[in-house]
Amino acid sequence: ERAINATYNLHVSSAISGVSENGVVESTTPHSTNENLPRVPSRQHRKKQSTHRINNTTPSAASSPNNTDQISNTSSSTPTEDSAHVKAFVPLAIAKVYKLPLISPGVLSEIISIETSRTAYLEQQFSPVELSTDVEVKFPRGGGRIETTYNNKSEPRYVVYNKDGEIKRTLLVNKDGKVMEEISGEDGDSAMAQDNTIKLGLGDFIFYSVLVSKAAEYGFAAFVACFLSILTGLGGTLVLLAVYHHALPALPISIFLAVVFYLLTIYCMEPWIQDMFQVPYYV
Repeated sequence: ERAINATYNLHVSSAISGVSENGVVESTTPHSTNENLPRVPSRQHRKKQSTHRINNTTPSAASSPNNTDQISNTSSSTPTEDSAHVKAFVPLAIAKVYKLPLISPGVLSEIISIETSRTAYLEQQFSPVELSTDVEVKFPRGGGRIETTYNNKSEPRYVVYNKDGEIKRTLLVNKDGKVMEEISGEDGDSAMAQDNTIKLGLGDFIFYSVLVSKAAEYGFAAFVACFLSILTGLGGTLVLLAVYHHALPALPISIFLAVVFYLLTIYCMEPWIQDMFQVPYYV
């Protein structure tokens, strides 16, 4: 009786699960119903379909010229070329002249701090060696730039370009840490450095000394008047030099004032001084 029950249970469970005793899948539904149901692919069949799908999509994506052009255009549009012009290494003296913000002070990191402000170094004082040291600066976006070149003697020159890429000037830094502009001669072969210092010719000193010495022969008052007049005229010439930004003669203003005050002194001041000395004063 127990064997019959076990056999009966085995047949019932096999019929429910749809698996025979030999392990073959059997359908428990009628044949007409089974035709309407979707067929479940086997594991090997699914693997073949996935492999075929991958093989079909991979060549099309790789061989598509539009995709290749699109990728190449995207990679070429990266701002590598623009970023190369945004920053560069220039001497500290040139950076101070153009008031450029620092990116890295380099070997001057112990002296210059950029944590609070990148332009705080503009208020500091530096030695000529420090002014000649290269630092990394950032140029304004869309503005000009400075590039480093070398002449025939392997000396560095710094070419200044405007925002349109045109060369404006060529700069150099001398041994004193001063920024000078290099200009070419008329023949175009030779080049000389031109700085912004004030120069007086030898003829200016000769005229100054002759006028002061002739005034000193007449008296001490005329000497003082001519001396102060020449200094005043020289100061006025320097003011005009800062206004017009080109070379000016140093004699006209100084000589004119010196002659005028020389005549006023010998004809007005000197007689009055002589009268004061003739009358005794008691204190």
